Amino acid sequence: MTDRSRFSAPANIKVDELIAAYDGILPEIEEIMQNHGLTTVLPRPEIPREIDDFLVFAENGDPILPSDLTVLEGPQLSQVFTVFTNYANYAQGLLTDAQVARDLFKEKLGDMEKALIITYQEANEGLSDAKAKAKLRTDDRYRNAAKAYRKAVGSTSS
Repeated sequence: MTDRSRFSAPANIKVDELIAAYDGILPEIEEIMQNHGLTTVLPRPEIPREIDDFLVFAENGDPILPSDLTVLEGPQLSQVFTVFTNYANYAQGLLTDAQVARDLFKEKLGDMEKALIITYQEANEGLSDAKAKAKLRTDDRYRNAAKAYRKAVGSTSS
């Protein structure tokens, strides 16, 4: 019998049960957070009306730094600095959110892989890890999840 102690998923859970356990958990967490007044959406920084006249905006509504900052008075320069600092923090927050989502997706894919290997080896006790991993590559559930992961992270590699 194969040693299952190295797998984080319990040996008695079926892959469909594992998938079902993960499905819908993020919306549930978001609902709990919203019920407590928390949000997962980062608010876009606001532009003060005083500097709205001399900022240029990109198509998506983001401000573009003026090409000549020497024309700005001290208070205007200070407000522009504040706006762009807020946008830098906003962009960092979006990046962090994307990295967390990527890492959770990758972890979920890894758990699915382990669960499928366990399922294969329980069905066929003589199945080696290498053969189980090879079988994994032909399982549509795993292939679809791996394809979705690659698409989400912008990778075309297998």
